[in-house]
Amino acid sequence: MATETPTSREELDIKYGVQVFGIDDPEAENLLVEKGLDRLTFAAEALADKEAKTIKFYLGNNYGYYYGIQCLQANCGKVHKKDDLVHKLSLAELVTSEPYKSLFEMKNFTDYVFWVQPVTNHLKCKNDPCMCLDGEKKAIEELCEALLKLDKKKKFFIGHWEGDGMVEAEGNPRKGDPHKIARMISWLKCRQEVVDEVRKGGAENIYHYSEFNWIGNDAPMLTKVYPALMGLGITLNYISYSCYSAIKTKDDFICSSQTIANNIKEVIERLEGYTKGFMIGEYYYPRFKKNIPNPQIYYDAKDEISRYQAIHNFKKAIQKLIMPAGLSKIVYVFYWQFYNNMAKKDKTLRKFGIFGKSGISRELLKMVITSPEEDGYQDNHDTSTDCESGMDAAEQWS
Repeated sequence: MATETPTSREELDIKYGVQVFGIDDPEAENLLVEKGLDRLTFAAEALADKEAKTIKFYLGNNYGYYYGIQCLQANCGKVHKKDDLVHKLSLAELVTSEPYKSLFEMKNFTDYVFWVQPVTNHLKCKNDPCMCLDGEKKAIEELCEALLKLDKKKKFFIGHWEGDGMVEAEGNPRKGDPHKIARMISWLKCRQEVVDEVRKGGAENIYHYSEFNWIGNDAPMLTKVYPALMGLGITLNYISYSCYSAIKTKDDFICSSQTIANNIKEVIERLEGYTKGFMIGEYYYPRFKKNIPNPQIYYDAKDEISRYQAIHNFKKAIQKLIMPAGLSKIVYVFYWQFYNNMAKKDKTLRKFGIFGKSGISRELLKMVITSPEEDGYQDNHDTSTDCESGMDAAEQWS
């Protein structure tokens, strides 16, 4: 599979966007409740206001948990459990139901990337995995039909959440469960075959993607699932890499950009033959706070400039990537994320979100959806430090 990496680089068409997920910030959530806004619509409107073209989000019946859609209803109440508000609509029906209907109709967005969980709980099916896919196949076919009725100039990417977590064994995403891996392979094969048929019919604005989040030699998706799919003759339209953060110390803003870029370069080279396209499903630069055992979580407000500079450097590093032959030059890059969430056990928040109790950080929003030529920052690399060495991939999330 491995081939010699090209030495010349064609200019990449990089599309920057933001991932919209849940929220664990009560004060910020109250601001939305007071306005009667669901989280997805509020985020989409904020992105549209800054002329963003690309957005990543969840499409499914648990949208009450993710986006607080119940706040638009008469008996408004905050949802904190996934099963507090579960609707029973098909994927196709969701496309034409709020809040998704308004989102898909927004004129500024041209590229929609959304994750759709298994329709038939395929990964937990105790029977022959192939027997569990009839419902999945039908649901994805109907979803594609619904999307084809929308603006033909828009692109739609149907995918899933972080795959290594979906196939984990004993709570360890680096240790894949053989049965889950087998079912993941057949599940992705089913989805890709549906989309391939749709695309053969002329609908080239619909794509299928798979997402992974580990890059070590024991990473289940990268070392087992994708090679198996290739062996079955399946090439994914896109593969998404959730690269998280490579920052280890408060002073590592500058070199972390190159570290992440080095890891992404390694990933792209390993993906050749598995996919036709690549996206960075999420990355972030978190806040730091002094005297915290894990400095990866916070940062001091006075270091805001350093944070923005790091994002600028990251985008510059991404521009220099070389796509192997056969991979699309269109690359999608998503910032994690619009809201502060993932509260720690002591209820403190990982403050990397664009929106919080003080409202929208408009400068951060601008930084993550514009090119480095337009974000207002200059190239700034610490030449006294060897940034090229990067970090061992296996240690990136230790």
